[in-house]
Amino acid sequence: MRVLHVIPALSQYYGGPVKAVFGMCQALNQAGVQADIASTDADVQGNLDIPLGIPFQMEGTTVYCFRCSLLRKYGFSPGLTGWIRRNLRNYDLVHVHAFFSYVPVPLVYYAKKYKVPYIIRPSGELSSWSLKKGRIKKELYLSLIGRRCLNAATALHLTSEDERVAARRLAPGTPCIVIPLGTDTFTEEEFPTRGGFRKKYPMLDHKLLIVFLSRLDHKKGLDRLLSAISALAMRRHNFAVVVAGSGEREYEDQVHDLVLAHGLKEKVIFTGFVQGQDKIDLLRDADVFVLPSYDENFGIAVIEAMAVGVPVVISNNVGIHHAVTEYGAGLVTSCESGEIAHALCTLLEDEPLRRMMGQNAKTLVQKQFAWGRVASELVELYQSVLSGQR
Repeated sequence: MRVLHVIPALSQYYGGPVKAVFGMCQALNQAGVQADIASTDADVQGNLDIPLGIPFQMEGTTVYCFRCSLLRKYGFSPGLTGWIRRNLRNYDLVHVHAFFSYVPVPLVYYAKKYKVPYIIRPSGELSSWSLKKGRIKKELYLSLIGRRCLNAATALHLTSEDERVAARRLAPGTPCIVIPLGTDTFTEEEFPTRGGFRKKYPMLDHKLLIVFLSRLDHKKGLDRLLSAISALAMRRHNFAVVVAGSGEREYEDQVHDLVLAHGLKEKVIFTGFVQGQDKIDLLRDADVFVLPSYDENFGIAVIEAMAVGVPVVISNNVGIHHAVTEYGAGLVTSCESGEIAHALCTLLEDEPLRRMMGQNAKTLVQKQFAWGRVASELVELYQSVLSGQR
């Protein structure tokens, strides 16, 4: 089975969607599916320094990448369009990881022309929150082509029940299949040790560590988190907060200004974008992970934290909040700063509770979010599509 995965950009700075595609393709290849990626070289600023127009290996997956010189945000690439036209017939199925983007436009056209079934994973772009952002442009896109893309899809791949509810409002006639995203898990022998991150920041000695790890964007709820931290600092002193991630410069400046306005300069450490071993070290040293998003279709960073045994505090807008509650892997709140502060305080003051929820978090990831399990569900979906059952 040959499956082409298409995404507007490969840069890890775009966050969860890119990481998810690579993890997904690695797991699918291990499960016997030939999963390739086609994308562009768009980066947050400029273009990635990677081979163009020829296949190369990236994170264990065959990748075809093409120049994106205009409209980087939308993945506009004539080179990618031409490659899709010439090569799409070589694949049994297409899995598109975008919606409000240029990428689905040529892909859907040629998929229909060559009778290649396609699945769309909209990556949270169909939520009410997302649709309100740039509403006029999105309504125009939906009316011109978007609804036709959704309605002609063999299926929509959603990652949580909340995302499925949102998708059904726009594509009531298209099968909406919930399959979560995954993350790497660790055996007892592989389990990362603690202390790697704290070694770099001696001022963290004997302090409990609250970690926020995500792309810096208003929807992640950092404004509410910093208000909560300000309230928490009036009750407790032996903790610090790490804000890890990057975003648009204007919003990064706003977050720094909020930290100063709340008098939290001595409490908050900004690391910028982290990945690889640095990210594992950071999460392993965390005592609590927090993500109080206003809108989050899944929450990849949440399952990465849980995989290394960290209890989480997340909002009820994060797609996996039902699973966190069911397994007792953390505390779920609204986006009100008072609730967030109370949840953080509860965990910081109760070490046995943190240990218990951390263990529950590992169990949850192993049972529901390990890549091997997710790949099995995807293979079953692909087989049902190709056999004409969907």
